[in-house]
Amino acid sequence: MDTPMDRNTLVKKADTAAALALPAKEFLAEYSPLAVPAKTADIRSPVAASQCGLPSISQIKAQYGEKVTVLYLTTWLDNLTAFLGKKYALTEVQTVETANLIFQRYPELNIADLRLVFESIKTGDCGITLYGEINGLTILKIFETYFTNRLQQCYDASLNRDEVIKKHGYDRTKTTATEQQVADMYNRYREAYIKRQEEKEAQYAAAQVRIKELLKQIKK
Repeated sequence: MDTPMDRNTLVKKADTAAALALPAKEFLAEYSPLAVPAKTADIRSPVAASQCGLPSISQIKAQYGEKVTVLYLTTWLDNLTAFLGKKYALTEVQTVETANLIFQRYPELNIADLRLVFESIKTGDCGITLYGEINGLTILKIFETYFTNRLQQCYDASLNRDEVIKKHGYDRTKTTATEQQVADMYNRYREAYIKRQEEKEAQYAAAQVRIKELLKQIKK
């Protein structure tokens, strides 16, 4: 008999498959920035977004190709510009370049993640003061902050996984294939988080070395 975890994962797979089964034009309309909020109204956190089953940027690329994926990302940026007004408007070049960089750097993020990121900018909850303008660099910083927080929260959730399974009464000696997939997903989040932290530590260490070298040169 299927466990609740089995059924939930099957629903997610069905949602992803249904979304990506649409022709490109229908997908762009069905999952436009104006349509997504209603579809994801109950998703309020990065962890919930990671588990929602909506297509990720990499899945959209695999189904429709790079051009359609970048075009889809530009619709979110255009929607943001329309919301913020001309004062904050991105140029066409900025829009395309920013969409390309989001496409390259954050393929794991899905449609619900996009809504949370852009919504945080609109509401001022993104943690960055816009100071009268917004550009590609600012948006990418917001994406990086969101992505790092997402990794942290999913990492924390992975630490609690055994407690969740115990609470629902799953027999750890009879782990289903679906439960193993969930475990693998959490392990990937854990590994990605640890890797990101190691990269930051390495960058900090390298910066400290450069500072010491510069100080030596100045003293000479």
